[in-house]
Amino acid sequence: MTSSNVTNILHLTDLHYKTDRSYDQNIVLGALLADIQLLAKNVGEPDLIVFSGDLVHSADDTNTYDKLYDEFIERLLKVTNCDHSRLFLAPGNHDLHRSAVKTNRDQQEKLVVEFTDRNSLNAAYLGGQLTKFAQDKLSAYFDFSEFFERPHELYSNEFGSAHDIPELGITVVSLNTAWLGWAGLDKLSDAGLLAFPEAVLTEIIAEIQKDRFVVFNYHHPDFWQNDASSSDFKDLLDKTGDLLLFGHVHDPRPATVGHSKQSLVQNQAGALYTWRQDRYLGYSMIRVSPKEKFAHVILRSYFDKRRAFDAASNISDTGGNYYSCDRAETFFNSVIDAGRLATLKAWVANEVKTKATEDYSEGVLEKPTHDVFVPPPLVRLVLKDLDKENDRPIFVEQPIKFAQIIDSEHNFIVESLPEHGKTSLLNQLCIDTAVQAGQKNSHRHLIPVVLHFNDFSPGTKRAEKAVRDCLPGLPNGCTIESLLADGCFTLFIDDLARTDGKRLEELRKFISKYKKNRFVITTTAVKRKAGLVPDFGFSANFEQVVLKQFRRTDLRKLVQKMDDGGVSEEELLDRVIAKLRAINVPATPINSSLLADIISRDKSFSPLNRPTLIERFIETLLEKNSLGEVERKKFDFTNQVHYLGSVAEHMCRENKYVFQYDEIFLFTDSYLKGLGLNFGAKDIIDNTIASKIFLSRKGSDLISFRFRAFLEFFVAAQMRNKKCFRDWVLNDQRYLSYMNEIEYYAGLARNDLELLQFVSSKHIEYHDDLFGADFQNLFKSIDTTKLPLTLEDNEKFAEELAGQLQEAPMSQSERDEVLDAELPRDAEGRQEVFRPQADDIPSKYMISLFIYTALVKNTELIEDTEKRLHLANVLKSWASTILTSFFLIPNLVKNRKMTINGLSYIVSYPHDYTDDQVAKSIAINLPKEVGRLVFLLLGTGKLEVQLSQKTMQETDEPDLVEFLRCCLRIDLRLGEWWKLPRQFSDRVKGNKSLQETMLSKATEVYRLGSDPQPIQNELEDEIVDIYSSVYAVSKGKRAELRNRKKKSMQRSRNLKRLTAKLPGSDND
Repeated sequence: MTSSNVTNILHLTDLHYKTDRSYDQNIVLGALLADIQLLAKNVGEPDLIVFSGDLVHSADDTNTYDKLYDEFIERLLKVTNCDHSRLFLAPGNHDLHRSAVKTNRDQQEKLVVEFTDRNSLNAAYLGGQLTKFAQDKLSAYFDFSEFFERPHELYSNEFGSAHDIPELGITVVSLNTAWLGWAGLDKLSDAGLLAFPEAVLTEIIAEIQKDRFVVFNYHHPDFWQNDASSSDFKDLLDKTGDLLLFGHVHDPRPATVGHSKQSLVQNQAGALYTWRQDRYLGYSMIRVSPKEKFAHVILRSYFDKRRAFDAASNISDTGGNYYSCDRAETFFNSVIDAGRLATLKAWVANEVKTKATEDYSEGVLEKPTHDVFVPPPLVRLVLKDLDKENDRPIFVEQPIKFAQIIDSEHNFIVESLPEHGKTSLLNQLCIDTAVQAGQKNSHRHLIPVVLHFNDFSPGTKRAEKAVRDCLPGLPNGCTIESLLADGCFTLFIDDLARTDGKRLEELRKFISKYKKNRFVITTTAVKRKAGLVPDFGFSANFEQVVLKQFRRTDLRKLVQKMDDGGVSEEELLDRVIAKLRAINVPATPINSSLLADIISRDKSFSPLNRPTLIERFIETLLEKNSLGEVERKKFDFTNQVHYLGSVAEHMCRENKYVFQYDEIFLFTDSYLKGLGLNFGAKDIIDNTIASKIFLSRKGSDLISFRFRAFLEFFVAAQMRNKKCFRDWVLNDQRYLSYMNEIEYYAGLARNDLELLQFVSSKHIEYHDDLFGADFQNLFKSIDTTKLPLTLEDNEKFAEELAGQLQEAPMSQSERDEVLDAELPRDAEGRQEVFRPQADDIPSKYMISLFIYTALVKNTELIEDTEKRLHLANVLKSWASTILTSFFLIPNLVKNRKMTINGLSYIVSYPHDYTDDQVAKSIAINLPKEVGRLVFLLLGTGKLEVQLSQKTMQETDEPDLVEFLRCCLRIDLRLGEWWKLPRQFSDRVKGNKSLQETMLSKATEVYRLGSDPQPIQNELEDEIVDIYSSVYAVSKGKRAELRNRKKKSMQRSRNLKRLTAKLPGSDND
């Protein structure tokens, strides 16, 4: 099969966008977008878009470029699967400000006369005399163009730009041929009067690599320039360019031109829009092979009777196809034909499917993974940033089915909390995509492959090699590079780590190089409630999907597939749900499967926490799957845990978590001999593989723990059994990298006060190093000062909050959706190991805070005074974190984006929000989000006494610490928790920001409506009282405001109840 390395260039020109022609234009533009999608099925999506000027009809129209973007460019980028970096613009005469030409008419007339020779034009340009003149005439265009940030910029000024695309082997040069134009003032023509400095072209050409395929993009054909300029312009483009794209004359005439290059192609695509009647409208898709210097121009014409674009048979005898030469025609026709497509489809449907099914069928349960797979709930995130009634961006969740992911041609980023089934989802998508290969009519996205993010490490074609290693033998004549270049793959990439900047950059390059393929990428869920939206910087468009926690209906399907008749289906389902809730563990596929498997064998099992659940499941696996030889010799559970703990210790000390079989064999043999045990090393290893504790990689002799959770459990078990190893893990320079293992250890031991004190002392040291004495003074005085922000516009926030209070509590289904997103944090996954790096004080501080918080939760068997001391320390540190976060808000609001570990985050709020409104919204939500995180990390009813019954010293804690205490008690529903919002509001009276934050927290809890009705009524009264006291300007107004809101809430609640009784409602 020929390696195509074909790049598709969408060439558009002369749109003349004008708002008062929107109806007429939208008919044409809608037809254009539909045709691009249709054409993509045959030749692939565009790799880049070139727009050759006259973007708008009149640059003087108010906000015309902004409207152009909203009405067309944004839609175009989505349909073409291109991002901003792949759109290249050049200005036309309609992009000139006629008002600026009129203002500077005398200078315009002078320059047109002066610049009829090369030397005077070059001298004026090199002397900087033309810069402001060009800026003034095209100011709106330049502002618009700057929005499209492109990497690898070689050159840029008011007269031209050059951008390299190394992954495609292409350089795009955009030239401003319109700068000397009249903009149609007094109907003056520019023909033969334009000029372009030779010096600009010389500077640009000097920056271009010699091996590049060079695309020149400009508006006016060379003959519209004066004689001297035209000759230089034509000669230099002929010498340097491979593809010349221009517009203006509205006459599509592709041609092979020039003398120095046989394949130099020029193309004028025809106007995209003038009027629909009696005007030619069209565009081009141009396929190029940069290596061979071949081009294939596909002309598309608009036919108004059909309201559609089609092959340009009205202007071409070849159906709108133009090839740069005969060899180019042969080349493009040989890329993938019907016979090769049939071969590929058969190979995928048989060999690829068989290998995927074998690779992804083995899990920890007895049945094959694909037999017990239950599609998880999936929702597509759609940002609705124009909702003016909300104080933060709203992401609307639109359900999307598992089958829709398979059938779609779109790219997806799938987010979930750890261990919610991302890997299983990708594996099943891979199998089902292969199953459906026979039904596809195109080679595009035909071949499914599952990769891991770790495969994208720096090096020569490492990702391509990883793709090859996942597949059976390729069909004759095929190579991985040719199949990738032709867009034949659907690539499922697991576990993208946003903090791994090096691999993320490699993935960006890979996607940019092979953008024709389809990508489905999983990553850890991102919090969006503070208005920060991650931007991965990919050169293709991705839809955002969230994989959510199993619902009862999903758990039922899982139980049905697992049930062997030992326990009734309903009883097993109820017990699984009850136990998960009791230990505050999310209903993930792995947790649910483990618990259901154990309970089906032992109805009395009742786990204390996550570590004890893992411990019992490991015991079940070892007992159930032990090989006969080992079982007869009684290498019992204690022996096996001791052995596996020793293996885990060995891995940690070697800092190596995947071993060759021979390496594990030598270690095991030495271990057995050292203890004087009469067992064969091979028997022990094979038994551990059969028990599904070890994973033996297919196609290699590599051995690792099957799940990272297993490794972390055995590290924790070894820490309990071997003090010297515990001390090794807790080394000052090492313990921060073992945060998960330490949490497991604490959950198993539950009384290691020495460890708690060690972690506490180190954390306090990091805290003091990071914040210092000045911060302590500020922290102590925070109760009597305003937060370090200007938070204005309280009335709007009051209106928005009133809007929330007017809504009745959520229905059961609505509440389940909200609660499904509030899950305990868990750092488990399918990678061999998790070792966070702490290279500076801030990272040491945060990691130590996570460890310290987990220890306070799990070290329950210590004295009350110690619990109180460490609980207070942890809450104080989280409060410190809140306060320091406030210092970042002004800069964050000003720039509307931030970069963390190489990943950009965009602050996304309604466009009409002022900086003060955005700052306030972030400030209100930030403490609530930290409070929720503290609950997920620390929340346990075993701390009720310490949280609720404060000592004298604890009553004097800073307000932010008290806020976190209240949040914990509210989320845990401890005591008379519904009275806490009002108590806190009274405490911080005068600090309106904290009052509003607590009011917002209480309102969120009320909206969930998950508590008994008497408590809901009490909470409603508390909220209304706080609301009226905060926002009423006088006592009289306070009573009036309270009564009005109370009645409004009652009416809304009654309406909600009535709606719930209607047919088709959630509760029907």
